[in-house]
Amino acid sequence: MSAVHLGFSLILLRVPLPGVEPMILTSTVMPGLVVALALHLGLWNFALLVGVFALFYGHAHVAELGEAAALRFAGGFTLATLSLHLFGVAAGQALFRSSLRSDLIACG
Repeated sequence: MSAVHLGFSLILLRVPLPGVEPMILTSTVMPGLVVALALHLGLWNFALLVGVFALFYGHAHVAELGEAAALRFAGGFTLATLSLHLFGVAAGQALFRSSLRSDLIACG
């Protein structure tokens, strides 16, 4: 959440962030490759990777919106991002606790 808000703030402060579109494209491919290749990056390295991508997402959302409604948009943006994160954590915990646990562990 902090990285998304940092990207959000950077554009409001008129700080350019180069390569936003290529980073968003990379963010859609990279996590899938990590899983498909069974790479074990470790929690902190993967969190750093996700944080870098989140920075670019926050920047891109405000760039498309424009400054006029940016502050009103911030509340909904924060609530939506938080909701998605909480849903993802809950779904991950439910899968981990389910009967699929042994299958998930076997897949790596």
